[in-house]
Amino acid sequence: MIFLRNLESNKDEYKIYDLIGNAMRRSYIECRYDDALARIYRAFEKKAQIEIYNELKFRNSKIPIDRFDKIELISNEIKEKFKKKYIDEKEDALKLPLYASYELLYYLNNDYGVRFINNYDEIHKILNRRNMSILAHGEEPIDENVFNDALNFIIKFLNIDRSIIPEFPKLEIYF
Repeated sequence: MIFLRNLESNKDEYKIYDLIGNAMRRSYIECRYDDALARIYRAFEKKAQIEIYNELKFRNSKIPIDRFDKIELISNEIKEKFKKKYIDEKEDALKLPLYASYELLYYLNNDYGVRFINNYDEIHKILNRRNMSILAHGEEPIDENVFNDALNFIIKFLNIDRSIIPEFPKLEIYF
C-alpha cells in the first residue's frame, strides 16, 4: 500500500520501481521478454530524465538553449557539439535521447552519468539487444537470459532496493 501511495503521489523514483516490477512480471509470469526488456530500457531513460531535472530543473526533451549556454561545468566545445546534434530549432531547445542525456550528466559530474559512461560497453550490449528486438527496430527475439542479464545490471546500476520492487501475483482464471 505504501508503494501505491508513493507511486500515486508522482514520486519519480517509484515509477522506476514500477517499471522494473512490471518488467519482471512480463518476463517471469508472462514470458514476454521483448516487452520486459523494453521496460528496462524505459527505466534507464527515466533515471536520466530524473537526474537531468534534478541538475538543471528542465526536462531532457526541452532544455532551453539560453539556459544551456549558461552551464559553467560544460566547455563551449561540448555545448556546441550538443547544440549541433540535438537542437530543436522550432523550440530553441535541446531534445536529448538516452545516450546524450547520460553524456550530459557525465559532463555535469553526476554520479549516474559517470557510471553510465564507465559501464558503456555493458550498457551498449543491453541497449543494442533492445534495439534489435521486434518492439524496437529489429526482429531478434529476446530470451530469458538476455532479460535476466539486463535486469541484474540495471538493479545494480540504479542501486535498486529489491524489497521495494512491486510483485504481481500470477492469477489463474478458469472459465
